[in-house]
Amino acid sequence: MSNTTSIISYKWVIFWLILSIPVFSGIPFAIYTLVGSYRQKIAQDPRYLIQNICQTGSRKCALPTEYLAELLELSCDQPDHLYQISLEEKTALLQKSPLIQSASVAIMPPDTLYIDYEVHVPIFQWIERENTGIDIQGRLLPLQPFFLKDDLPKLSLGSAPDAIYFGGILTSKEAALALKIYQILQGKPASLQLKKIDVRRAFAPHFGRREIVLIIDDVVDKQGAKAVFHKILRLSRKNLSQQLGNFFVLREKMRSDYYKQIELEEGQDLVVFSPQIIDFRIDELAFIQEHGKR
Repeated sequence: MSNTTSIISYKWVIFWLILSIPVFSGIPFAIYTLVGSYRQKIAQDPRYLIQNICQTGSRKCALPTEYLAELLELSCDQPDHLYQISLEEKTALLQKSPLIQSASVAIMPPDTLYIDYEVHVPIFQWIERENTGIDIQGRLLPLQPFFLKDDLPKLSLGSAPDAIYFGGILTSKEAALALKIYQILQGKPASLQLKKIDVRRAFAPHFGRREIVLIIDDVVDKQGAKAVFHKILRLSRKNLSQQLGNFFVLREKMRSDYYKQIELEEGQDLVVFSPQIIDFRIDELAFIQEHGKR
């Protein structure tokens, strides 16, 4: 009796298993069909046409939104659909720009494309090439309309190779020297403002003509007014860090005399002194050409 009952039970199990196959196999198909239908419905919904760009990064609004839209090949007249674009392709388009260091793109329904990115930041304005900046890695960047070139120290390297393009990296020994100087000067006092680095003759064939020229403004506050002391430093490549260190020490001794030289007229808030040349090219010596007030 028990054997007969077991056989019947197995038959019922097999029966229900066979019966459930089309039921359970139809569920994924139904889900797939519903999802496909939903996607098709969204793809035809004009609410999801891209109308806005939201940008973030360590520098607030580092690049104009119009420029980002141009890079992304977005059009106001024929807007892309938020769910029909490739985020990978849009990211790749952004990274083609010489200004963009890294980028990621995401969607923000219903109509916004979200961009998080970092930019290459120029530290120099290159004199020999119009509207060209150079970043800390020697990369060439367009300046206007993205950066205020007047806020950047100028850099003179000599000749400007025509083959170098935006995004390209300078590899000359002059460029490497200028970047080294910039890094050394990162430890300078805040009141010292670097205005120009000139390394055109740093590798001159004749020893007597070799020099590195730095133009630095030393800004002093007195009674609510500012006094600007222009410094022109003449340096050699040998013991460059030591020469700059000697300047910082000398400058501390000179600051006590600054206040004696500042004579303010009534209502005057700025005094600018003529350049003072300091030559450090001979070891352990500093030749100073005195200046006067402009």
